[in-house]
Amino acid sequence: MPNADDAKLRRIESTPMLDFMSRLREWWSRRDELATIDRCELQRIAGDLGMSADELKELAARGPHAADELRERMHLLGITTTDVERVAHGLTWDLQRVCAHCNQKEKCRTDLARGPNVTSWAGYCPNASALTAIKCMLQNSSKP
Repeated sequence: MPNADDAKLRRIESTPMLDFMSRLREWWSRRDELATIDRCELQRIAGDLGMSADELKELAARGPHAADELRERMHLLGITTTDVERVAHGLTWDLQRVCAHCNQKEKCRTDLARGPNVTSWAGYCPNASALTAIKCMLQNSSKP
């Protein structure tokens, strides 16, 4: 049976400051992982992805969920990755990269939570024109 000290420890463990410190440690860990790779190998990997080594490091530091908003936005729009790749091979990766670098995450998450009828995202989302074009192409291709 948990005692009062256990409950106090759980409250301390979930403070915003400790959450922030945990995320900061994770960020540094991801950054350090790429630092262990030989510079030439890192440049080759980055080149294969169409970016510089510094861009790859920055992207990795943003973490594995840096483009989650894109997946949610596509879902609300009725777009799949298969649809995107049918439009242009490799476009999904570009959309993810752009989303991962976006600094409007909080605004985007708020709009996503408000549902599919919110249109304000198109004013700040760097992927808005591409997603809108894909949606239009899908609608046009389904017409007889």
